[in-house]
Amino acid sequence: MITINGRPVSHKEVTGSLLITIYESISKGIERENSLLNQRLTWALGISGAYIAAEAFLGASVIRDLSQKGDQAIQGVACCLMAALSISAIVICVTSYLSIEAACEQKDYLRRYYEECRLNGENIFENGMKLPRPFGPRGGQVSGNIAAKIISPVLVLMWVVMTVIEGLAAILFLCQVF
Repeated sequence: MITINGRPVSHKEVTGSLLITIYESISKGIERENSLLNQRLTWALGISGAYIAAEAFLGASVIRDLSQKGDQAIQGVACCLMAALSISAIVICVTSYLSIEAACEQKDYLRRYYEECRLNGENIFENGMKLPRPFGPRGGQVSGNIAAKIISPVLVLMWVVMTVIEGLAAILFLCQVF
C-alpha cells in the first residue's frame, strides 16, 4: 500500500516522476524556508546593530556634549528619540520572531509530509527510491532551530531594558527643565 501525506493512493496513481516531483518540491520548500529564516534573522540583527550605532551616536555626541552646557531639554529629547528607536526595534524583532516561527512551522509541515509518504509502511523516498533525506535528523533540526528562535527574543529583552532606561533618563532630564 502506498500513502502520500498519509492518504492511501493506488499504484496506478503513483509514477516515479510524480514521486521525484514530490521529493523535489519538499526539498526546495525546506531550502526556501531555511533561506527565509536566515534572512529574517539577518534583518533583526542588522537593524538592531544599526539602531545601537544610532543610539551610541545620540548618547555619546548629543547627550554628553550637552551635559557640559547644562541643556537638559535637548538631552531629554535625545533620550526620547533613543526610546523611540528602541520601541521600533522591539516591533522589528517581534515581527522577525513571528516570521521565523512561521518558517519553522512550514519546515515541520514539509518534514511530516515527507515522512508520511510510505510504501508498505516504510518511507518511499529513502527505502523505495534510495534518495537522501532533504533535512537532518530530528534532534539536529530542533537544535538548529533553537539558535534562530532564541536570538529575536533575546534582542527584544535587550530593547525593552534599553527602552525603560532611556524613558527614565528622558523623564529625569525633562523634569529638571519643568
